[in-house]
Amino acid sequence: MFQTIMFSILALSFILPSGNYDCISSICSLHIGNWHMHDALWHISLAKLGFTSWPLQNPYMAGEPLTSYNFLLDYLLNILVRLGISPFFSFFKLLPIMATILYIFSVLSYIKTITKNQVKANIVAFFLYFGSSATYLATLYANHTLYYASLRGFPVVSVINPTTMFLNIQYALSLSIFLWIILLQHRPSTWIKNLLIFVLFFLLFGFKFYGGVVALAYFVGINILKGIWGKNYAQLANLLPGLLGSYLGLLLFYGLSKSSETPFTWSPFSLTHLMIEDPLLFGNQYLTLARYYLYENMHGFSPRLLAIESLCVVLFLVINFGTRLLGLYYLVRNTINRRVTQEQLVMGIIILLTVLAPILFVQNGGWYNTMQFLYYGTWLAGLLTAEYVFEKISTKSHTRWFFFALVILLTIPNCVEQLRFISEKQTVVEPDEIAMLDVLRKESFGVVHISESVHKQGLVPALAEKPVYYLDTDQLMVTHAKYQERLAFMEKYGGGSMATVPADYYLIYKQDYGAQVAIVALTSPTQYQIIFESDNIVLYKKIH
Repeated sequence: MFQTIMFSILALSFILPSGNYDCISSICSLHIGNWHMHDALWHISLAKLGFTSWPLQNPYMAGEPLTSYNFLLDYLLNILVRLGISPFFSFFKLLPIMATILYIFSVLSYIKTITKNQVKANIVAFFLYFGSSATYLATLYANHTLYYASLRGFPVVSVINPTTMFLNIQYALSLSIFLWIILLQHRPSTWIKNLLIFVLFFLLFGFKFYGGVVALAYFVGINILKGIWGKNYAQLANLLPGLLGSYLGLLLFYGLSKSSETPFTWSPFSLTHLMIEDPLLFGNQYLTLARYYLYENMHGFSPRLLAIESLCVVLFLVINFGTRLLGLYYLVRNTINRRVTQEQLVMGIIILLTVLAPILFVQNGGWYNTMQFLYYGTWLAGLLTAEYVFEKISTKSHTRWFFFALVILLTIPNCVEQLRFISEKQTVVEPDEIAMLDVLRKESFGVVHISESVHKQGLVPALAEKPVYYLDTDQLMVTHAKYQERLAFMEKYGGGSMATVPADYYLIYKQDYGAQVAIVALTSPTQYQIIFESDNIVLYKKIH
């Protein structure tokens, strides 16, 4: 186990996110990637402004409640803010370090439970730490390089892996919870275990809905199978704490709506089509046009269309699972040979369901978010792959070490490519924005309206601590906000009539479309006062 602990310490350098977060006049200069910045600003905005009442307030739509959202991470940030700890320090340093240590501790605890073999322990640790997608195949195909392989296709058609877990810190925390749910299935039933199961499911739904659903399916499947397979029907009573914890988690964080509307829509192959449509993946104009033609003109069964769709699905599976496809082969082989264990069978069914979710359905709002089910499916496949690799190198085959080396070499390219983050040029908040936000933060509380706010991110609520009339349509869609009426109002009265939008402050980026017309409309010595202006920005305050 000592070797495994040393291996775990090595994993820290790959799992922990890199970046520089310097504070300037109490307003942080953000040196982070675009995706991470987008999510970070949302979480920090909610932590600062969302917990003033119940239901929670949406900082991106002032005066509107936030519903059906897993706000547990944001509540933790809010508690730390009340304790005087900067949410930027908490989000970018404190919580990632704590989550990394928790994940490593969880992995070590799981390994100690399932095996005493040092070789197997390290193989399991390898896939739980470094199991990765094969998106590097897309960069090699499209650009003949590994550059940006670890994020190619994210977030639409490629999964988050353990080494990129902090692109979604809620996912990072959920992995440890999920691993403990699996681990506890190997231990005898006691009241302490049942209490832990209850708490773990409640927390899991608080951090990640998709992880909660996948873990609950695993938990229900394994207990039902043990009860029926072993004719131990008392085993079914073990379901109660998990179901109760899940119910309370769903009730508190999402509400239990009586609406018959489901969050998912049947839309087969919408995601996998991107495999050949996107030039950054395996773009092929000939196959794409052929597929459109066949859909519009075919009558009956088309072998050619079947071949094209099958190719897209295969490419989708290959780039997301990578070497973890070996785990699926191992499962199918054991099933055929009737050597599959109960746990392997349940994992296999769960992985299949997480594969079918993004292939067959899209999500209302953020249409590609069904991919998040697959985050957990590929992670579970890593556990099966570790079993298969250990089995292969335990044989007396002359090629076993060649096989082992090949698996390692095909798994790590994305992990190695990730090292570029250390020196990668990052997104930075401009100095005049920092100055403007510092001015706005010191002003009295009020609603801010921003030009071109449909595409803007949450700098104002996160850094100036003011709610915004309307901000970031993508985020509003993901959180299922009822934004349509407000967006229609802006489209009707925005631009030159920006002053008709009910707000206390008006922030205009001069390069935005219609900015000069809006500036003219707001130029009134009696109603609006300029409180900040630079070459790129002008900030107005409404005089009441």
